[in-house]
Amino acid sequence: MRGFLLGFLLCALLCGGAYYQFLLPQPSDPCRVCSTGTRCVAELCIAQAVPPQPVVKKRGWRARPTGSAATPAAAGTPNSGSGTPQADVATPEAPPPPTVVLRPEDRRQQSVGDKLNTTEVINMEDARLSDRELSQDEFDAVFRPRQGDILGCIDDARGDAQLEGQVAVAFRVPRTGKVSGVRVEAPTYLIDHGLLACVRKVIQSLSFPVSGKSQVVTYPFQLR
Repeated sequence: MRGFLLGFLLCALLCGGAYYQFLLPQPSDPCRVCSTGTRCVAELCIAQAVPPQPVVKKRGWRARPTGSAATPAAAGTPNSGSGTPQADVATPEAPPPPTVVLRPEDRRQQSVGDKLNTTEVINMEDARLSDRELSQDEFDAVFRPRQGDILGCIDDARGDAQLEGQVAVAFRVPRTGKVSGVRVEAPTYLIDHGLLACVRKVIQSLSFPVSGKSQVVTYPFQLR
């Protein structure tokens, strides 16, 4: 009986101790509050180290310089926001004039126009007739003011051709002072491009003093 009591008391003591431990407040676990992506170290929540991701930098796009002014973009044209870079539009330059290719026959001297050694019919009753001839100064006084027009005819006929040579303008002035014939000697290229017609129009508009003899005068020009 005595042994039964000792066993009962020991069992009651153990049960009481266990119940006492059950009733005591349990210490809280600090690691319970750690969220996903953290780890508990010494009762502290430490965020896990994440390696940084590389960031690709977008290169700025620039049009290659063209040496010409760029045309501004029109209003409403998509810009860099569309994701496609747009090149500057260069202003087109005027093309150079085409080079004139001269043939050997284009450089050959050619004489065209009226015959200047024709016979002149004289009216002996014309009171304006005299025995004197026109001097070079008298010819120059009428021709030199219109020399620029002759040079214009030559330039128009030559155009862009790199042509050298000589041009000779000859004309006949009868006693009446009115030009009766014009002849031009020049490279064939100028003749083919209307030199004679232009020169004839200028020379036939000249009026010289009355003289006593029909005369032929020549004015040369050098092409350079």
